[in-house]
Amino acid sequence: MIVYHATKKWEDKNKIIKDRLIRACGSSLTEEVAPGPAEFAHVSLTPFVQGSYALDVVGVYTLSDRAWIFKVEIDNCISLAEDPSGDDKHYKAVWRVSSRDIPIRRFLKLTYIPSVLAWEEGTSNGRKLKTPTN
Repeated sequence: MIVYHATKKWEDKNKIIKDRLIRACGSSLTEEVAPGPAEFAHVSLTPFVQGSYALDVVGVYTLSDRAWIFKVEIDNCISLAEDPSGDDKHYKAVWRVSSRDIPIRRFLKLTYIPSVLAWEEGTSNGRKLKTPTN
């Protein structure tokens, strides 16, 4: 199954590549998160698109306003549930969650967004980065 995942933190991007996992630990891999509904691994079944503002609401707010979008392949047998927040309906997305870490079978694409707001407004494009080794 092909899914998309985004992060706004350099450290989290590197951890995803190193561990080959989308972690069920909230909005940031490098910050403690209070127990509760935020403890899901979040993925999108649809690509992030400009003008949807889905990328803008992902994760934590950072002063750098940058993000990385992963396009990855995961096993079809991984159980994904609808996002309990229901926010995906507002952002032209199909978000799914897992209460467990999601192993990445294969990295397909990694895109760097230097300015989330400019990208969302369509005044800037992302840059495709070298796909992590599979």
